[in-house]
Amino acid sequence: MRLSGNYPRTGLRSGLLQLLDARAKQPAKSAHVFVNRLKRPMGPQSVRLALRRYSELSSSRRRITPHMLRHTAATLLIERGVDIRFVQKLLGHSSISTTEIYTHVSDEALRASLEKADVLANLAA
Repeated sequence: MRLSGNYPRTGLRSGLLQLLDARAKQPAKSAHVFVNRLKRPMGPQSVRLALRRYSELSSSRRRITPHMLRHTAATLLIERGVDIRFVQKLLGHSSISTTEIYTHVSDEALRASLEKADVLANLAA
């Protein structure tokens, strides 16, 4: 399945979920998410261009980059409890301190969730 403008004008997230769903239903011919029309892995520039095209077709007003997808995936893995050393290896970081950036983002999400829950006010009630 290629990343192309063939998806309905829904959100970028929805389109990527459709892509991953379609890939999951196909026999595993490639470990790569983004493949070209010849079913070969797309190069970095091709992925950038396809993401740009798709984000322009979608309702998203933001410019979407491969780095944003990488950052989001790493943050979500850490927020869901995946060991930081696994995320480090997945991202190819030589130093764990580089990967720790994602734990700070996760800490911010945790802090925001706690503030929203207002646990102390609920304990006093």
